[in-house]
Amino acid sequence: MRRFAPLALVLFLATTAALAQTPGDASGGLRRIVLTDGIVLVGTIADESADPLVILSPDGLERRVPRARIVEITDLIAGRFRRLDPTRSRL
Repeated sequence: MRRFAPLALVLFLATTAALAQTPGDASGGLRRIVLTDGIVLVGTIADESADPLVILSPDGLERRVPRARIVEITDLIAGRFRRLDPTRSRL
């Protein structure tokens, strides 16, 4: 029984670490929001259907932006901006 105690402890710690992550933690569900005046916001969108779009920034701030001020919404992959043309460097 004692020899299985370290294994049980490791499994317990691994399970709690996995449960602590939310489904969007890998990329954070981060999006890049470009406004009409050129301001770029990065954060997760709390409510897609709301007219003032609710954006939660990585530092915990909540911003409400009217949809009329939004020019573009782009997903981030692994915390980076997605390139529009992935074959741009092809010979």
